[in-house]
Amino acid sequence: MNENEGQTREYKLIWNENAYKTCCAFANTDGGRIYVGYDDNGNLIGIRNVKGESENLPNSIRSKLGLYVSVYAGSEEGKDYIEVVIPPVSHPVFYEGKIYIRSGSTNQLLEGNNLIGFILQKSKDSWDDVIVDNISVDDLDEESFIIFKEEGVRNKRLTEYDRKLDRKSLLKKLSLLKDERLTRAAVLLFHPHPELFFPGAHVKIGYFDKNNHLRFQDEMYGSLLSLARHIEELLVLKYMYATIDYDGLTRVETLPYPREAIREGLLNALMHNNYMSSQPIAIRVSPYELWISNRCIFPSGWTEDTLFSVHESRQLNPNIAIGFFRAGLVERFGSGIQKIVDFCKENGNPKPRYSIYPEMITLKLQSRPENIKLALGELNGELNGGLNGLNRRKALLQTIQDNPSCTAADISTALMIPKRTIDRDIAWLKENGYLIRSGSKKNGAWNVVKDL
Repeated sequence: MNENEGQTREYKLIWNENAYKTCCAFANTDGGRIYVGYDDNGNLIGIRNVKGESENLPNSIRSKLGLYVSVYAGSEEGKDYIEVVIPPVSHPVFYEGKIYIRSGSTNQLLEGNNLIGFILQKSKDSWDDVIVDNISVDDLDEESFIIFKEEGVRNKRLTEYDRKLDRKSLLKKLSLLKDERLTRAAVLLFHPHPELFFPGAHVKIGYFDKNNHLRFQDEMYGSLLSLARHIEELLVLKYMYATIDYDGLTRVETLPYPREAIREGLLNALMHNNYMSSQPIAIRVSPYELWISNRCIFPSGWTEDTLFSVHESRQLNPNIAIGFFRAGLVERFGSGIQKIVDFCKENGNPKPRYSIYPEMITLKLQSRPENIKLALGELNGELNGGLNGLNRRKALLQTIQDNPSCTAADISTALMIPKRTIDRDIAWLKENGYLIRSGSKKNGAWNVVKDL
């Protein structure tokens, strides 16, 4: 080729990371063409496996940039090349959370006031209100619609009439369809695999021991509505040690963190995450703390004190936030952080903390001391000492008073406590004069001498 690299043209010997930056810059400026298999002077060198490369590039570019491009394979004088045509777009395009524009034959990274000005100029609509092409209502996830309708009706944000609406009618009511096409918010809320379009649209969870070693982990995928439901369940069932107590004969389990606070923190991360960053939401669990981290574009000048005071709610993804609100998953915007504080106080947890970074925010919940001891193995099984042990023994005595002929195995079954723990408690109660046994082991009965 005789033409030099310039505002709308670039040559690449091979497809690499810089090629994605060029795609981003072309899309944010005037569009352009990338020729793969050429040196910087426009001389055709050729590439191998032109068929495979030309088939893989459209999906790769869509996954990393959210762009739909045209890719053509060609050949001259026995040498193969690829031409990638990138159209200009009306909304900001990000590559790994950054914006590039084209200036002459170079790609420029926008920062500071230049970045803010560019986004304001480009973004007539919010980021999550932009249309996603080549996807239909039929591609969405049925479970997500069920979750949305069930939660919305249960929380009185939707009516029984709304429950009967078909998918398209419901999406129109939520303003998630534009010109009969789905918006990004619709894809994130209802598609079974939004990570195919937005690589950061999933959640990573890891459990770290007291030595900061990763012990086990999970990666969770799905619509934001399904993630909101299933991640909370996974954290409670797999990642947390609950202490056991008794209120009379009622078994009481206390989590290291209030379940409601976990839910609020997770919902905040899902609603306000910067899905342009291509980085997943991260949850870190240890015996001492639980961290929920998400990428964000934080208002200038905001600090941790701002979050804990009365403040204006600013949503990066307003349509996603409205979807969560209409499902009844959040009450009102801007109140979630104070609710987390209140839930922690009621559960006996220290005040939660936030760490704010230029492109990330982390919620830190501190565990209850009893749960830390349990997670570290410093308490036996069902918490044999202290107040929990006292209540358990009270429940044991009450069981005996209700049925003096019961056996240790009967008590174990009734209270759902290991028999070896019951045997130890009975021995302690007998030694300390609270309980005596009369008659034979087989046909005898218990007698409660005095109350604990």
